[in-house]
Amino acid sequence: HSGQDPLRREAFILKQLKSLDLWRGTIVHTAIQNHVVPCLQNRRPIDWDQIIEQAKALARKQYSFSKQRRFREEGLSKSSVGDIYCALSFHDQPDGTTDDQVRAAIAGVETALRNLSQMHDLLKEIQGRQKYFCELSVPVKYHDVNIRGQIDLMYFRGYNQPTVIDWKCYDSK
Repeated sequence: HSGQDPLRREAFILKQLKSLDLWRGTIVHTAIQNHVVPCLQNRRPIDWDQIIEQAKALARKQYSFSKQRRFREEGLSKSSVGDIYCALSFHDQPDGTTDDQVRAAIAGVETALRNLSQMHDLLKEIQGRQKYFCELSVPVKYHDVNIRGQIDLMYFRGYNQPTVIDWKCYDSK
């Protein structure tokens, strides 16, 4: 996706574009990976209010980055800007997404994290494991097709006893 090949660069950018719902989920996953899991692993108390504020601050930074269409800047790489990199599809191709919808998505980040904070039995089960695998990429070949899945969180209860957790932060029918 180097800038020397415009077609490859465009394909790279298009692959980065996220819907509002996908973006909200990514913010929640990042907060869990970067703040919640380290507390669980080290048996430290979780300051949910602080984690929620950090997640919402990240969302605001990413939104600003995307709104300025910085993801289209010549020579910019994801690694050079870190976690603030964001490419929201409605900033690339306006679709009528409103500020109220964006505010609702950011409020949804808080709701998802508050809901997790109330899952005491789950958090107790997860806490203090030796090793956690967050956002673990799992490549699989199926009928000559390469598929890449992603495990949100995995840990082992004992030898050869994995637990896989898939976070969901949306309502569905």
